[in-house]
Amino acid sequence: MSSIARKSPLISPFKKLAVSNLAAHMSDQIALIAIPLVAVTALDAGGGATSIIQMLNTLPYLLLAVPFGLLVDRGRRRGIMTAGELVRTLAILVLIEGARFVSGHEVLRPIVITAILFNTGWFCLQGVYVAYAMTRLDMTSGQTGLTLTLYGVGMVVGSRLAGVLAGRVWFGRLVVIGPICGALASTLMIASLVWPTWLLPSLAWLLLGSGPMIWTISTTTLRQMITPPDMLGRVSALLVTSTAGFRPVGAGLGAVSYLLGGYEAVLTVSWVAFLAQAAVIIRSRAARVTDIPALETPQVAVN
Repeated sequence: MSSIARKSPLISPFKKLAVSNLAAHMSDQIALIAIPLVAVTALDAGGGATSIIQMLNTLPYLLLAVPFGLLVDRGRRRGIMTAGELVRTLAILVLIEGARFVSGHEVLRPIVITAILFNTGWFCLQGVYVAYAMTRLDMTSGQTGLTLTLYGVGMVVGSRLAGVLAGRVWFGRLVVIGPICGALASTLMIASLVWPTWLLPSLAWLLLGSGPMIWTISTTTLRQMITPPDMLGRVSALLVTSTAGFRPVGAGLGAVSYLLGGYEAVLTVSWVAFLAQAAVIIRSRAARVTDIPALETPQVAVN
């Protein structure tokens, strides 16, 4: 078995893809942590300013996901991936087939809605967290960075748990773990208003890393199994727009909330969004799926 694996032509390209993705995500996470830290410590920025920074930092996801999804379906994927990492600029054009397919699918539709609410609540919180931790919770920059690092630790834990749980629980139960973890994390974060300690946000970021990683793995599997092959790029692009694309929306909402009511308003808005996304997925057909092959893909007219 090991000799076959060594000779497989897929091993080397997969390793290259994994390393490139690791590097890209590492740079993104460093930016998410470092930029607001510098803004608060060196520029004396508050919650409103850091929210705007995060909104601008994540805006390309909203602008570029859909057009790149169309390119993936119609072009050479290696060249597109390379160009996407080098350029990451273009304007947005809506591609209607993917949206029609998702909106008419009783499993994919609540997944998209959940992703929109989750990322709105997450980046509403993310935008002000550094300033909140260092002012209201009186945490040092080192402590603040450490709590954010737990997000990455949670992602590793979640990726391991996903493989363990996949063969032991219903698929629908696997799907709801991420949204539930998000709701719990937001509850812990808002509780820090009453009990200002580094422990609550630490646990919150650990949950925000582990639960959504299980969500990503399970919903990616689900999407690939029930989406027609010639629409995978467009449907995936719609999911990316629903996740990363709504991050600047959440960050902007955080900035407005901060201006209107301070940190209490931001954490409350974030908490409501997290509770809503958990309610949507728990009540959906996706939460009741026992096995992926049992799902039927509806016939959707594609131009």
